[in-house]
Amino acid sequence: MLSSNSSLNTLSIGDNRFGDEEIIALISKVDKNNGLEQINLEGKSLGPIGAAALGSSLHRFSRLFALTLSGNRRMGDDGVASFFTACASAAKEPLALRRLELCRLELSSNGLLKGLQFNGCAANSGSAFENIETLDLSCNTLGVGAQCDAFEALLVSMPALQDIELRDCGLGDAAASGLSSALRKGAGTKLRRLSLAANKISMAACKILGFGNDLANALSSCSAIKQETFAELNLRGNEGLGDDALAAIVKVFQARTATNFKLDIGETKVGVETIQQLAHTPSLVSLSLAGCRSVAILLPIFFQANNYPSIEYLSLSNCDLGEDDVAHVFEGLLTGALPLLACLEIGANPGVETNKSSGMPQQNLDGPLGNLVLKIKEQRPLVDIHWRIGDSPIKQ
Repeated sequence: MLSSNSSLNTLSIGDNRFGDEEIIALISKVDKNNGLEQINLEGKSLGPIGAAALGSSLHRFSRLFALTLSGNRRMGDDGVASFFTACASAAKEPLALRRLELCRLELSSNGLLKGLQFNGCAANSGSAFENIETLDLSCNTLGVGAQCDAFEALLVSMPALQDIELRDCGLGDAAASGLSSALRKGAGTKLRRLSLAANKISMAACKILGFGNDLANALSSCSAIKQETFAELNLRGNEGLGDDALAAIVKVFQARTATNFKLDIGETKVGVETIQQLAHTPSLVSLSLAGCRSVAILLPIFFQANNYPSIEYLSLSNCDLGEDDVAHVFEGLLTGALPLLACLEIGANPGVETNKSSGMPQQNLDGPLGNLVLKIKEQRPLVDIHWRIGDSPIKQ
């Protein structure tokens, strides 16, 4: 039935804990279905044998654009390497695949490198994955192993990559060095978004091997940035990132004319220099400083004339802002600062108490803050205020 069902375009087997044998049997039933566009095998019990069998079958699906293998922890290094190797061995031309999700696989940089080295070897006519545009490797152990070589190989073997998600992978200085090296060599020409959130990139790593001046130079030579197609950088949660390194990165984007740049530097050690650089970055439309404890002393910069002319979204959540600080923000908006702002996230601060069940502001918004909110509603009705992280905006 599956093999003859030409209308089937998505294969997802829900909560079934299929292992290698079941998945191999399932794929054999659909390998003649040319209409299949998405395969979701998340959270199964796929191991190296099943991963290799799956990889050797993918070339038969000429319309397959999305594959999810996240949560198959039995794969590990051997499974991922076997999958990449099987894909490259079986495919006579690049796969149609454009989105690949490989989260939570217990994958180290050694396993990634092993698979990528075969995938891009000279015996093949290019990389089997050269059409991949979105790659998610979140929550793996990529901080273990040959990080530098692995990430250089990643960008070289997947030249169409636009969106790379590397959240919570334990990455440090060597990964930063590999990404920098690949960018300098001309890789990443189509890169639009890079997320390195919740990793271990430190101030020392920035200065010596990756970020700061080194990565700033690499980014400035990246064609995607020169052409202003690169649009989003996420460095949230790298608590060792300091003001000097952040400012050096921001400076790369100051000359851009396209207003499309989104930056998340929450939970870092942002300071005056970075905030001042950002204030004069006309391409910046979205900025998250959530979790940055130094924001209170930086607030005056936001409301100086002509600063942040294009910003549409600003997150100041969980920044330890007191009631006076929140009032300062609201008063700044009433002066006409941040003229294009459409969304302000200011929840999880002690200056705005919320009802735990409803998430609505309470107590202190019955007083002076409440009066300021009413004025914002009247004078700037297009500004949405998020009182709690993750809530739908409350239109003011």
